[in-house]
Amino acid sequence: MKPSTALSKYIDELITKTPELSAIASGEKQLTWEDGTAVRRLTKYEETVRIVTAIREVYDSLDGNCQQFMQVYYWRPDRLTLDRASVEVNSSRRTVIKWKDDIVSAVAKRLGWL
Repeated sequence: MKPSTALSKYIDELITKTPELSAIASGEKQLTWEDGTAVRRLTKYEETVRIVTAIREVYDSLDGNCQQFMQVYYWRPDRLTLDRASVEVNSSRRTVIKWKDDIVSAVAKRLGWL
């Protein structure tokens, strides 16, 4: 089962456009109780842990090439396009698009969204 376009975009944005989530998932920052507002701290913390765990489990399950792609495409400070990421990991654009779709699907499945 493949995620909808909207779900794919949402997960892609979770991984790339939420700086604190990206920093935590990539291992640059440890998750602390200060992540979140005072009112929603516990809920946000638990949901963030769940999302980060799903992302890390998917990352850990990938082979070295896919892990390298995930690092340069999702977690690199100067975010690359898919074309540049394919050059960086020495793979075709078609291959990295498949990897991206597979990563998004795997995260969605681990979160119970698919």
